[in-house]
Amino acid sequence: LDKRILFGTDWYLITLPTYTGLFSGDLAYRLYCTNFKKLLDSPSLAGRNLWRRMTFLNPFRFFGLHDQERMKNFANGLKSGPNGADAKAVDDGLERVKRLSELATKLEQEHDHGSWLGDDACTPFVGV
Repeated sequence: LDKRILFGTDWYLITLPTYTGLFSGDLAYRLYCTNFKKLLDSPSLAGRNLWRRMTFLNPFRFFGLHDQERMKNFANGLKSGPNGADAKAVDDGLERVKRLSELATKLEQEHDHGSWLGDDACTPFVGV
């Protein structure tokens, strides 16, 4: 079951330095995410690393971001047409997705073998 649960795709926004929390629901959402992570990291669930599974590994697989052909087609679609996106920016993004795919594969293997992945579960994108 834990391989099928997805936690929303915008949770990481609360970790950005530019996050201001100006809207009425922002603080409540930050608190919700923080408390949910604490629950998933609780001693009773230790070693399962459900936060990383639900916020990174599962969404990555669900959206097919590991499929390099799919990502290449997506990038080409973004660049095409009269209002196409900047090719360098798209190619840079595609390269980042490739690095994230390698990280996701490594973490998936570690997770499946029961390795503890550390306390940095909230920052899977750092350095990628």
